[in-house]
Amino acid sequence: MRRFVLLSLCVATVARAEFKAAYVDFQRALVEVDEGRAAKQRLQVKADLRKKELEGEKTSLEKEADVFKKQEATMDDKARRARVEGLMKRQQDLADKVQKAQVEISDAERKEMATILPKFEAILGEIAQREGLSMVF
Repeated sequence: MRRFVLLSLCVATVARAEFKAAYVDFQRALVEVDEGRAAKQRLQVKADLRKKELEGEKTSLEKEADVFKKQEATMDDKARRARVEGLMKRQQDLADKVQKAQVEISDAERKEMATILPKFEAILGEIAQREGLSMVF
């Protein structure tokens, strides 16, 4: 029994001595390679266009709400209710568009990364093998 424990400790010590791990900062790596910078720039252009479009709609809705507040006192109940419902519907539509835009940007980012990550993984595999790394994370 003592031999088994001693042998186990020796094997564990040898295994521990051979273990090498490395950490990769993918965000930094993406920023430092041309393909990553280009992908990030494409995503930023898409996001900026959507943001500008949605901000325009938001501004228009806010202006319409301000006009309504000024006219509200002179409106009858039926017209006021119809106007409130219309504003609420436009506000909900805008919120839905914002959520849809966020999903679209996330999907675009996922697609961009899907083309870049396999290349990163191949390069990391080569480096890990060359350096004798047990784990790369």
